[in-house]
Amino acid sequence: MPEPIEMHRRYLPHYQEPGQIISLTWRLEGGLPQQIMATVQEMKVLMAKLISKPNEATKQEIYHKYHETILRYDAQLGKHKSAGLDLCQPKIASIITTAFHFYDAKLYDLHAFCVMPNHVHLLVRPKVQANGDFAHLSEIVRRLKSYTAKQIIATGIQTKTVWRADYFDRFIRDEKDYNFTVEYILNNPLKAELAERQRDWPFSFLRGWDTQEI
Repeated sequence: MPEPIEMHRRYLPHYQEPGQIISLTWRLEGGLPQQIMATVQEMKVLMAKLISKPNEATKQEIYHKYHETILRYDAQLGKHKSAGLDLCQPKIASIITTAFHFYDAKLYDLHAFCVMPNHVHLLVRPKVQANGDFAHLSEIVRRLKSYTAKQIIATGIQTKTVWRADYFDRFIRDEKDYNFTVEYILNNPLKAELAERQRDWPFSFLRGWDTQEI
């Protein structure tokens, strides 16, 4: 197993190895129903087990359970109607998508993203920095959250806190997992009945879309 680049926890455990493509999810600040919080607790427990260096068979079993649980969490979150701020207001969504593109080729290679009313999905491969180390997930998320929060608050939104403090991360295992994850991210608006086709949603991105036939 490669030496981890970063292994830490705040509210959730996080783990990063060199060269991984990573799926990131974070949400607006605000309370969640008990059912969703129970799913979050399941993810905390599973991720803690995953980074405790189990044997390979156990690792794969835990990873599979974690993957299923995060899909359940995201489905629950997509159906939850948050009060207050809507990330898909055009001015707000533009702040977020512009930031995602700004750090492309600087902190990461951007593969895909989707902005939903109360959460975001981001698929990236962290890039090697001037110090020879890969950009840390914690720094990527910190910069994106910090910049977008300041810009969103500057629009006149009556809130002191935009983003929930932590985030969920999941590394991509192989090509099949990659393709599944891309489709999952881009299908979020369809599942939430916000769009009929992936390209109909104005706040999604997939590298290569501009060269593909519609």
